[in-house]
Amino acid sequence: MSSNESLLKTLVEVHSGPDNIAGVDRVQGILRAELEKLGFVCQLVANPKADIRCGHLLVGTLKGKSPQCVTFVTHADTLEAGAAPTTRYTSDGVTALGQGVVDDKGGQVVALSGIQKYLQKNSTPEFTLRFVSAPSEEKGSPGFQSTFKTFSEGSVLVLGFEPSFEDGSIIDSRKGNRWYEIRVQGLEAHSGRAFEEGVNAAHELIDKLAQIQKLTNLKKQITVNVGAIAAGRDRYNVVAGEAVAKVDVRFVTLKDREQVHAAITKILKPVLYRSKKSKVAAQTSFEIVDDCPPMMLAPQSKTFVQTYLKILQKIENRKLKSVQSGGAADSCYMSREGLVLIDGLGATGAGMHTANESLQIASLETRSQALAEFLDQATGLLQKSAGKSAASKSARSSPRSSKPKSKRRPKGRK
Repeated sequence: MSSNESLLKTLVEVHSGPDNIAGVDRVQGILRAELEKLGFVCQLVANPKADIRCGHLLVGTLKGKSPQCVTFVTHADTLEAGAAPTTRYTSDGVTALGQGVVDDKGGQVVALSGIQKYLQKNSTPEFTLRFVSAPSEEKGSPGFQSTFKTFSEGSVLVLGFEPSFEDGSIIDSRKGNRWYEIRVQGLEAHSGRAFEEGVNAAHELIDKLAQIQKLTNLKKQITVNVGAIAAGRDRYNVVAGEAVAKVDVRFVTLKDREQVHAAITKILKPVLYRSKKSKVAAQTSFEIVDDCPPMMLAPQSKTFVQTYLKILQKIENRKLKSVQSGGAADSCYMSREGLVLIDGLGATGAGMHTANESLQIASLETRSQALAEFLDQATGLLQKSAGKSAASKSARSSPRSSKPKSKRRPKGRK
């Protein structure tokens, strides 16, 4: 078993669901030890919002010649939908199976191994290296969004280590998502003897959701999904007094997000049902519980994406591409104008969030090797870009010469 797979096995054998704070922190401890071997200075950061229970954010920093950072984004928590937590790791030498094996413990191994390979040739990197391991990415990293924004502002390059696609494709952009929790307060009543006294919250909610789901526009890549709905007291003969729904909206641009939001608020505002007798009206409210911006493909990122793909294609000896992902990730919170950002640089596998999550073991080596070579070339590209920017700025700020132009006599005059 290679050192990369051995580390992967160690990480997978720690149960680190987002609610298992001790498990998440144990993973962070393992990563911290690996980073400190490479010379990183590490710190564990508690959630800035005291009312949010989660593990610590791990931040490792290795100072370079420049204080500007290349930031590596990973997460320690795992999610296995519809199955009991497990710490079982199995491998046949080709494929590894286990909870979080590819999302995102494989990504963490790729990042660490790639950094190690890079530092073997660059003991003092040109840019400061910052390794980030989030404790609650699977829940949307509540409380840490402003921290990620700060990381973004101090970075010249952000690399995300979410899994690649099953065909090996990396991620050049992501949709954003906004989660709405919509609540309706009605008025309970006996559905036989006092039907006209009640206000059915379920009817109010369902009718409004029917309008909201029509906001899906596949041509614009806007989707609206009702992920959960609940109402009443689990009785046939009671008018539902309360109802709640969880709605997920996905979008490519911030403009689309705001247009959909305006449409949703317009749909939720009117009262559709009132008590026939007392005229009591249904009351609808909503809360935005997660608001993740899109990771947009910036023009300046294209050269870096193509550079990485060329390196990886040569190593893996196959044609590869970059694609948009419909899923959101912590990298979205770091997206900003002018920043080079690439994601999906983790391991290759399948079955994320299922009991059959898998990882192609060979990708631990090929993807870490590609990262090391990419960091070498990206440094040159970043320096070249910074040089052009400085020259352009200098040219714009240089005062024009005040030397008077020589006067030329008109032809034919003495």
